[in-house]
Amino acid sequence: MRLGILGGTFNPVHIGHIAMAEAARRAHGLDRVLLVPSARPPHKRDDLAPPENRLEMVRIAVRGRPGLEASSIELDRPGTSYTVDTLEALARLHPGAELFFILGEDSIPELPGWHEARRILDLARIVAVNRPGSRAKFRKEDFPGVPEAVFERLESDRVTMPPVAVESRAIRDAVARGESIEALVPPGVADYVQKSGLYRPV
Repeated sequence: MRLGILGGTFNPVHIGHIAMAEAARRAHGLDRVLLVPSARPPHKRDDLAPPENRLEMVRIAVRGRPGLEASSIELDRPGTSYTVDTLEALARLHPGAELFFILGEDSIPELPGWHEARRILDLARIVAVNRPGSRAKFRKEDFPGVPEAVFERLESDRVTMPPVAVESRAIRDAVARGESIEALVPPGVADYVQKSGLYRPV
């Protein structure tokens, strides 16, 4: 099985997230793509909606989308949500599966500083998907000790899609201003945000 993993805060999930998951699924022939909300990201955020709400928004977002699934794996685990722990857990749950970790290419410069980044490269192929703006590059000096073949695969596994200029922060700001976010999020998410009172000024 070829299993994709797209992690993030999904605060809230938006059409760009879904486009990334679908683009990676098509490009690499993935059987499934798990969208994994982080329960407790390493860097504390004051504007983070409760994890249960963010998981429910992802569940709504993937309805009717074959191959895309919401996963509670990080919510079910205590402690800080580290990518390496999630990949380790998925490798145990799906022995023999090939893991593809999907991220926006704007995260490429941060990847070498992630917790146990070298182990992440051992566990999964990294699928960097383009984001609006300049193209970020993988720099060999940022990945010391990584075999040449693995480094070359970082580039060859990249996926290009029509860029989607949507950011979760802008969506939260729009909600706070009382503006519609229907065009920015998957069907059903805007209604959930409204009914749940998320992102409104206190």
